[in-house]
Parts: sequence; structure tokens; C-alpha cells
Amino acid sequence: MVSPSQAPKPKTSTTTKRPARRKSKWDAATVLTSEKSPLAKCDLRAVLQHPLAWDILTPDERASILSHFPDETHVHGAGTPDARPNLESLLNDNSFRHDCARYAEGIASGWHDEQWLYEAWEAHERRAAGEFDGVLERALEEEWGVRVGEAEGGLMLCASVDDEQAEESLGEVKSQVRQVLRKLTRNSEAQASIESGQYTIHYMIDSDVVFLCISERSYPRKLAFTYLSDLAREFLTTHPATALHSMSLRPYAYMDFDTFITRTKATYSDARASQNLDRLNDELRDVTQVMTKNIEDLLYRGDSLERMGELSSRLRDDSKKYKRAAVRINWELLLKQYGPFGALGFIIIVFFWWRFF
Repeated sequence: MVSPSQAPKPKTSTTTKRPARRKSKWDAATVLTSEKSPLAKCDLRAVLQHPLAWDILTPDERASILSHFPDETHVHGAGTPDARPNLESLLNDNSFRHDCARYAEGIASGWHDEQWLYEAWEAHERRAAGEFDGVLERALEEEWGVRVGEAEGGLMLCASVDDEQAEESLGEVKSQVRQVLRKLTRNSEAQASIESGQYTIHYMIDSDVVFLCISERSYPRKLAFTYLSDLAREFLTTHPATALHSMSLRPYAYMDFDTFITRTKATYSDARASQNLDRLNDELRDVTQVMTKNIEDLLYRGDSLERMGELSSRLRDDSKKYKRAAVRINWELLLKQYGPFGALGFIIIVFFWWRFF
């Protein structure tokens, strides 16, 4: 046996474990996906304006970025090795400003996180399989007071609002919109403006699809209908008529179109923007023929949207009749004013012709 005093002493180590290396906030995954990304709180447009933002990229990276541009409007030296984004025009483009803001908002909200994207795609596939149809049908009924299959054209396909504050202020108007939608039929006026307090409801019917927006009363009608026309053109181009008239169509089936609505709405939001002033000057749309109704007359005094079409046709016929009458009256005035002189001149000409010839 070995006495405790003779037992070997245990070896001790003086080596300390090195702390794990902290993840840099500039790590690629953090910058592009984390809610704590520095991009979430910075001015993304100011960052892109820095010369190094472009110069630091490799030729392949530059070519890849430029390949995503829809056209060469915002590209300097397109088709050359020195091609680069035209930041001056980009920074004045409403769509670009909106996309930068949405990108920063998406990062701050965690929408670029891999797990969030996975769950979002999984929910998208479950939605496509019809798993949420019941939820969406209830939302349709609660939001717009319309049941699936209740009325032709009564199925909400897509909707978009600005924010929660706007949603609250538009509560009463949206209630009136529900009643307007119930009154719409195939015989309704194709486009009309309905005044409701400080707001105006504009709608356009194209291929049995109703495109509707709510604007402030001071917003130019011409610009509002140009906006609706842009939405109609894009929607009907990207969604075939067979799908739109399918019996299996479910409520909010085209919520993906909200992306286009949001971007287009951003470009039209400021009526005084230069590009919108150009639209007002260049657009050939004649809004003088678009009937305007008051919401009280329409909903509470028995007026119908069908009568709007009849009235506009009658006004057009009456205007043609009054135009013909005005022309006739002008001729009569000319004859009364210059007829005697003309008759005298004719008599003199006949006299000279008879006397000398």
C-alpha cells in the first residue's frame, strides 16, 4: 500500500479554453438575413451611392446585377465593359425608392431569414392545396360582406392597403364600397367616380373584373383612372380569362398581384411628381365622360349604377343634338347679318352680266 503522502499528485493544466469567436455583424449571412442586419436601419440608397459599392464588385458580379435590370433606361454605357447603373436616374425613380424601403423593412421584419422563407413557402404550398380556403372565405365575408358564389363578380381576388392607420380611416368608406360592389352588374357603367366625403371611389370594369381604388377627393381623376388602367392591363395580361372565370376560383386567389399593386401605387402616390404630371399631359383619356355620383344618392336615394350608363348615353345624344342646333343657329345669324349684302351683290352682278354681256 502507498501512504497518502507518497501517492503521486494529480497533474494540473494551466491551459485555458479560448472563447468562441463572436460572429461579426458584417458576416454575409447576418447582413443579408438577420433582423439585426446593419442594412435594416441604414439609408440603402446612400450606401449604393458610394463609389465603392460598385467598384468593389468583380466583373461577373457586375454583369449579374445589370442582367436583372428590366431595360437600359437606368444603365450608363449599356453593352460596354464600363456599363454601370445610372444612379442619378435610379434615385429619382419612385419604384426604386419603394423597393429599397421594402427591402430594408423585409430584413428588419425577418422576412429574409432562411427559416422564415422556408415556412412562408410551406404555407404557400398549403394555400395552393386549398388548406386555407375556409379561413379566406370567412375573411372575405367579414371584410367585404360577400359570400363565395353569392354574386357574379363578388369574389375578391386581391386587395391592398397602405398601412394600419389608413385601414382605420377607410373603415366607413370600405363599408360603402361593399354596397357599391353589390350594385355592380354587367349593365353597369364601365367606369365611374363616386364621391364620399373627403374620399372618392373610382372603379373600372374590364373583362368582367372590377378594378377599384379609393383616393382623396383632391386627387386628379385622370390620374386615378390611368392607375386603374395600368392595373387592369397587367392583371389581364398575366392571368388568363379561363382561370378568372373558373368555378373553382377561391377568394384572394391572386394575392401575389399585391406586389405589382404596391409598386404601381408608389409611383402614383404623389400627383405632383414629374412623371405623374407627364402622365396627366400625355394621357389621352377623356374623363369628362366619366360619370360622377354622390355616395348618398347612390346608396340611400335609390339611384343605380345602371342609370349612370343610361344617363351618360342620353347626355351624349343630347350634346350631339345641341351641337347640330348650335350650327343651325349660327348659320341663321350669318344669313340675317350678311344676307341683305349678299343679295344686293348678287343683283349687281346679274345686272352687269345682263347689261354688258
